[in-house]
Order: sequence, then structure tokens, then C-alpha cells
Amino acid sequence: MEAGEICTRNTVIIRDDKRVKDAAKRMKQYNIGCLVVVRSQKDNNIPIGIVTDRDIVIKAMLNSNPGELEIKEFMSAPVITVQEHTSIFDTLAKMRYNGIRRVPVVNGKGHLTGILALDDIMDFLLTEISEISQIFKKEEPVV
Repeated sequence: MEAGEICTRNTVIIRDDKRVKDAAKRMKQYNIGCLVVVRSQKDNNIPIGIVTDRDIVIKAMLNSNPGELEIKEFMSAPVITVQEHTSIFDTLAKMRYNGIRRVPVVNGKGHLTGILALDDIMDFLLTEISEISQIFKKEEPVV
């Protein structure tokens, strides 16, 4: 299984020149905990960072007027990405090595195609384990 097969394709994004209050509004609107920060290149989005609700809360507490700051002051960068064809296990290894729970998925040209969260991988693996357990249920008893 590859990252591009289970990633969320409708990725909510924000440009790096937007304000952090715009990011917070967008997170609330879509009930999500992170946004992929992008720069537009023609009709494509190039991921350059990620901003999480945790980033905003922690960094906002250190600033007197955080809502007016640009998102690039809050985002984690450079962004760690994986290609669509990267295996789930290689993606997990990369996430574990970098201590991240979400990773933007890009095509061969580096254009954003989705986002893959640890939750998505866990759902996939649990489904696979459930399917494997069905094998044991279908085995005939030894007489």
C-alpha cells in the first residue's frame, strides 16, 4: 500500500503570506488541527510548511499580538513530505524518525496531492489486521 492510496486528497491549505488568525479561522471552519502551508506555482501548490493548532497556541502565548503575525512565523519548516508512491511502512519510518504525525503527500513534481496523518495509517492497519483475523474465524476445526 502506498501513501497516495490512503491519504486525504481534499487537503485544507493556507498561503504563507496569510495571518495566523486566518489559519485559526480555517481550522475552526473545517474542524481540523493542521493546515499545509503552500506557495502557489502556476496552478499547483508547493508545500513549504505545516502549521498545527498546537503551534499556534504555544507560539501565540509568547507574543503580544499573535493574530496579526504571518503564518510563516508559526509554521514548522522545512516541511517533511513523501511521494505518492512511497510505501506506508517507509512513510511510517520517516514520520517516526522525524517525530511527526502528519506528512504532506506530493507527486513527482513536488506538487501537493494530499496529506497523510498517523490516524489514517492506523485506520488502514487496523482494517488489515481485522481482515487477517477473519482467516482464523474461517478455519475449519481439526477433528
